[in-house]
Amino acid sequence: GTFAHQDIAFEFASWISIEFKLYIIKEFQRLKADENERLKLEWNLQRTLAKVNYHIQTDAIKENLVPKELSKTQISFVYANEADLLNVALFGFTAKDWRDKNPEKDGNVRDHASIEQLVVLSNLESINAVLIHQGLMQSERLIQLNKTAIQQMKSLATELSGIVGKAFEALGLPADLGAVRVSDRPDLAQFQCNGAMAAAKKASKNPREVAGAILEILQTEKAIEKLEIAGPAFINIS
Repeated sequence: GTFAHQDIAFEFASWISIEFKLYIIKEFQRLKADENERLKLEWNLQRTLAKVNYHIQTDAIKENLVPKELSKTQISFVYANEADLLNVALFGFTAKDWRDKNPEKDGNVRDHASIEQLVVLSNLESINAVLIHQGLMQSERLIQLNKTAIQQMKSLATELSGIVGKAFEALGLPADLGAVRVSDRPDLAQFQCNGAMAAAKKASKNPREVAGAILEILQTEKAIEKLEIAGPAFINIS
Protein backbone atom coordinates (compact mmCIF):
# COMPACT_ATOMS: atom_id res chain seq x y z
CA GLY A 1 0.00 0.00 0.00
CA THR A 2 2.95 2.35 0.51
CA PHE A 3 3.47 2.78 -3.23
CA ALA A 4 -0.21 2.73 -4.22
CA HIS A 5 -1.40 5.03 -6.98
CA GLN A 6 -2.66 8.38 -5.67
CA ASP A 7 -6.21 7.67 -6.91
CA ILE A 8 -6.32 4.46 -4.82
CA ALA A 9 -4.93 6.32 -1.83
CA PHE A 10 -7.60 9.04 -2.16
CA GLU A 11 -10.39 6.48 -2.36
CA PHE A 12 -9.05 4.51 0.61
CA ALA A 13 -9.13 7.75 2.59
CA SER A 14 -12.72 8.33 1.45
CA TRP A 15 -13.67 4.85 2.70
CA ILE A 16 -12.45 5.85 6.17
CA SER A 17 -14.28 9.21 6.16
CA ILE A 18 -14.89 12.27 4.00
CA GLU A 19 -12.98 14.37 6.55
CA PHE A 20 -9.91 12.11 6.37
CA LYS A 21 -9.96 12.24 2.58
CA LEU A 22 -10.00 16.05 2.68
CA TYR A 23 -7.04 16.02 5.09
CA ILE A 24 -5.06 13.68 2.81
CA ILE A 25 -5.79 15.87 -0.22
CA LYS A 26 -4.76 19.05 1.63
CA GLU A 27 -1.45 17.40 2.58
CA PHE A 28 -0.97 16.15 -0.99
CA GLN A 29 -1.60 19.69 -2.24
CA ARG A 30 0.98 21.10 0.19
CA LEU A 31 3.64 18.57 -0.85
CA LYS A 32 2.96 19.11 -4.56
CA ALA A 33 3.13 22.88 -4.13
CA ASP A 34 6.53 22.49 -2.47
CA GLU A 35 7.71 20.18 -5.27
CA ASN A 36 6.46 22.59 -7.92
CA GLU A 37 8.31 25.48 -6.32
CA ARG A 38 11.57 23.53 -6.17
CA LEU A 39 11.36 21.96 -9.63
CA LYS A 40 9.42 24.72 -11.42
CA LEU A 41 6.65 22.33 -12.45
CA GLU A 42 3.06 23.13 -13.39
CA TRP A 43 0.41 21.19 -11.49
CA ASN A 44 -3.29 21.81 -10.85
CA LEU A 45 -5.08 20.23 -7.87
CA GLN A 46 -8.53 20.82 -9.35
CA ARG A 47 -7.66 18.84 -12.47
CA THR A 48 -6.15 16.03 -10.39
CA LEU A 49 -9.23 15.72 -8.17
CA ALA A 50 -11.64 15.97 -11.09
CA LYS A 51 -10.15 12.87 -12.73
CA VAL A 52 -9.85 10.64 -9.62
CA ASN A 53 -13.06 8.69 -10.26
CA TYR A 54 -13.71 9.94 -13.79
CA HIS A 55 -12.99 6.59 -15.49
CA ILE A 56 -15.04 4.64 -12.94
CA GLN A 57 -18.10 6.64 -13.95
CA THR A 58 -17.41 6.73 -17.70
CA ASP A 59 -16.87 2.95 -17.77
CA ALA A 60 -20.25 2.45 -16.08
CA ILE A 61 -21.88 4.80 -18.61
CA LYS A 62 -20.25 2.98 -21.52
CA GLU A 63 -21.34 -0.44 -20.27
CA ASN A 64 -24.90 0.46 -19.29
CA LEU A 65 -26.14 3.68 -20.90
CA VAL A 66 -24.60 3.96 -24.36
CA PRO A 67 -26.35 1.93 -27.11
CA LYS A 68 -23.90 0.71 -29.76
CA GLU A 69 -25.81 2.32 -32.64
CA LEU A 70 -25.28 5.89 -31.43
CA SER A 71 -22.99 8.27 -33.29
CA LYS A 72 -19.94 9.82 -31.60
CA THR A 73 -21.83 13.07 -31.17
CA GLN A 74 -24.75 11.31 -29.52
CA ILE A 75 -22.39 9.34 -27.26
CA SER A 76 -20.71 12.58 -26.19
CA PHE A 77 -24.12 13.93 -25.26
CA VAL A 78 -24.76 10.91 -23.00
CA TYR A 79 -21.48 11.50 -21.14
CA ALA A 80 -22.14 15.25 -20.86
CA ASN A 81 -25.64 14.58 -19.58
CA GLU A 82 -24.27 12.38 -16.79
CA ALA A 83 -21.65 14.99 -15.92
CA ASP A 84 -24.43 17.56 -15.58
CA LEU A 85 -26.35 15.15 -13.35
CA LEU A 86 -23.50 15.45 -10.84
CA ASN A 87 -23.31 19.22 -11.33
CA VAL A 88 -26.98 19.55 -10.42
CA ALA A 89 -26.66 17.15 -7.47
CA LEU A 90 -23.75 19.09 -5.99
CA PHE A 91 -23.91 22.67 -7.27
CA GLY A 92 -27.61 22.94 -8.03
CA PHE A 93 -27.15 23.95 -11.68
CA THR A 94 -25.85 22.66 -15.01
CA ALA A 95 -22.57 23.54 -16.74
CA LYS A 96 -24.50 25.72 -19.21
CA ASP A 97 -26.26 27.55 -16.38
CA TRP A 98 -22.86 28.38 -14.88
CA ARG A 99 -21.41 29.56 -18.20
CA ASP A 100 -24.44 31.77 -18.85
CA LYS A 101 -24.02 33.42 -15.43
CA ASN A 102 -20.22 33.72 -15.67
CA PRO A 103 -19.37 34.66 -19.28
CA GLU A 104 -16.24 36.52 -18.13
CA LYS A 105 -14.65 33.45 -16.50
CA ASP A 106 -12.47 30.88 -18.25
CA GLY A 107 -12.96 27.12 -17.95
CA ASN A 108 -16.03 25.50 -16.43
CA VAL A 109 -17.77 25.27 -13.07
CA ARG A 110 -15.44 22.52 -11.84
CA ASP A 111 -12.35 24.60 -12.58
CA HIS A 112 -13.68 27.16 -10.08
CA ALA A 113 -14.97 24.73 -7.46
CA SER A 114 -13.48 24.55 -3.98
CA ILE A 115 -11.40 21.57 -2.86
CA GLU A 116 -14.27 20.50 -0.60
CA GLN A 117 -16.68 20.48 -3.52
CA LEU A 118 -14.27 18.49 -5.67
CA VAL A 119 -13.75 15.91 -2.92
CA VAL A 120 -17.50 15.38 -2.73
CA LEU A 121 -17.76 15.38 -6.55
CA SER A 122 -15.13 12.64 -6.74
CA ASN A 123 -17.17 10.53 -4.32
CA LEU A 124 -20.37 11.19 -6.28
CA GLU A 125 -18.74 9.87 -9.47
CA SER A 126 -17.99 6.58 -7.76
CA ILE A 127 -21.48 6.34 -6.25
CA ASN A 128 -23.12 7.21 -9.56
CA ALA A 129 -21.21 4.39 -11.24
CA VAL A 130 -22.62 1.92 -8.71
CA LEU A 131 -26.15 3.26 -9.17
CA ILE A 132 -25.82 3.00 -12.95
CA HIS A 133 -24.77 -0.66 -12.65
CA GLN A 134 -27.82 -1.21 -10.43
CA GLY A 135 -30.06 0.02 -13.25
CA LEU A 136 -31.55 3.05 -11.49
CA MET A 137 -33.15 5.73 -13.62
CA GLN A 138 -31.40 9.09 -13.81
CA SER A 139 -34.15 10.82 -11.82
CA GLU A 140 -33.75 8.27 -9.03
CA ARG A 141 -29.97 8.63 -9.07
CA LEU A 142 -30.23 12.42 -8.85
CA ILE A 143 -32.22 12.19 -5.62
CA GLN A 144 -29.72 9.81 -4.02
CA LEU A 145 -26.69 11.76 -5.22
CA ASN A 146 -28.10 15.06 -3.97
CA LYS A 147 -28.79 13.55 -0.54
CA THR A 148 -25.22 12.22 -0.44
CA ALA A 149 -23.78 15.59 -1.47
CA ILE A 150 -25.74 17.38 1.26
CA GLN A 151 -24.73 14.81 3.89
CA GLN A 152 -21.04 14.96 2.99
CA MET A 153 -20.94 18.76 2.88
CA LYS A 154 -22.64 18.88 6.30
CA SER A 155 -20.09 16.39 7.59
CA LEU A 156 -17.26 18.69 6.46
CA ALA A 157 -19.07 21.65 8.07
CA THR A 158 -19.21 19.74 11.36
CA GLU A 159 -15.46 19.16 11.25
CA LEU A 160 -14.85 22.85 10.52
CA SER A 161 -17.16 23.81 13.41
CA GLY A 162 -14.79 22.06 15.80
CA ILE A 163 -11.79 23.90 14.36
CA VAL A 164 -13.44 27.34 14.35
CA GLY A 165 -14.95 26.70 17.78
CA LYS A 166 -11.45 26.31 19.24
CA ALA A 167 -10.54 29.70 17.76
CA PHE A 168 -13.47 31.29 19.59
CA GLU A 169 -12.40 29.52 22.80
CA ALA A 170 -8.89 30.92 22.39
CA LEU A 171 -10.47 34.39 22.67
CA GLY A 172 -12.37 33.40 25.81
CA LEU A 173 -15.65 32.98 23.94
CA PRO A 174 -18.06 30.00 23.81
CA ALA A 175 -17.03 27.32 21.29
CA ASP A 176 -20.58 26.95 19.98
CA LEU A 177 -20.28 30.41 18.42
CA GLY A 178 -17.90 28.79 15.94
CA ALA A 179 -20.67 26.72 14.36
CA VAL A 180 -20.03 26.41 10.61
CA ARG A 181 -22.66 25.69 8.00
CA VAL A 182 -22.82 25.33 4.23
CA SER A 183 -22.75 28.85 2.77
CA ASP A 184 -25.89 30.65 1.60
CA ARG A 185 -23.68 32.13 -1.14
CA PRO A 186 -21.67 29.28 -2.70
CA ASP A 187 -20.42 31.75 -5.31
CA LEU A 188 -18.49 33.51 -2.54
CA ALA A 189 -17.47 30.63 -0.26
CA GLN A 190 -18.34 27.03 0.47
CA PHE A 191 -18.92 27.47 4.21
CA GLN A 192 -19.73 30.31 6.59
CA CYS A 193 -19.67 31.10 10.31
CA ASN A 194 -21.98 33.80 11.66
CA GLY A 195 -20.89 33.67 15.30
CA ALA A 196 -18.69 36.76 15.33
CA MET A 197 -21.66 39.11 15.71
CA ALA A 198 -23.02 37.29 18.78
CA ALA A 199 -19.47 37.06 20.13
CA ALA A 200 -19.00 40.81 19.69
CA LYS A 201 -22.14 41.49 21.69
CA LYS A 202 -20.89 39.28 24.55
CA ALA A 203 -17.44 40.90 24.50
CA SER A 204 -18.72 44.45 23.86
CA LYS A 205 -16.49 44.76 20.81
CA ASN A 206 -16.86 45.61 17.12
CA PRO A 207 -18.09 42.51 15.18
CA ARG A 208 -15.50 42.86 12.42
CA GLU A 209 -12.77 43.22 15.05
CA VAL A 210 -13.81 39.89 16.58
CA ALA A 211 -14.02 38.27 13.13
CA GLY A 212 -10.54 39.58 12.33
CA ALA A 213 -9.15 38.05 15.52
CA ILE A 214 -10.72 34.70 14.60
CA LEU A 215 -9.19 34.83 11.12
CA GLU A 216 -5.76 35.55 12.59
CA ILE A 217 -5.96 32.42 14.75
CA LEU A 218 -7.14 30.29 11.83
CA GLN A 219 -4.51 31.47 9.31
CA THR A 220 -2.25 28.45 9.90
CA GLU A 221 -5.05 25.87 9.95
CA LYS A 222 -4.27 23.23 7.27
CA ALA A 223 -7.91 22.22 6.75
CA ILE A 224 -8.81 25.75 5.64
CA GLU A 225 -7.68 27.12 2.29
CA LYS A 226 -9.24 30.58 2.29
CA LEU A 227 -10.77 32.94 4.86
CA GLU A 228 -12.42 36.32 4.50
CA ILE A 229 -14.84 38.63 6.30
CA ALA A 230 -18.03 39.57 4.50
CA GLY A 231 -20.84 41.97 5.40
CA PRO A 232 -21.10 43.00 9.06
CA ALA A 233 -18.93 40.09 10.29
CA PHE A 234 -19.72 36.88 8.41
CA ILE A 235 -16.68 34.61 8.16
CA ASN A 236 -16.47 32.93 4.76
CA ILE A 237 -14.49 29.68 4.67
CA SER A 238 -13.20 27.60 1.77
